[in-house]
Amino acid sequence: AHFCAVISGREEPRITAGDATETLRVTLAVFDAAKAGKRVML
Repeated sequence: AHFCAVISGREEPRITAGDATETLRVTLAVFDAAKAGKRVML
């Protein structure tokens, strides 16, 4: 519902593009760490 409201211009997004980018960066680091079995520095 929120997505549709944002697309139609009735609401502002709850997160920014920067927030989403940072979340993706951390998520990918978690996958890399799990695959390598080592810590990944961010």
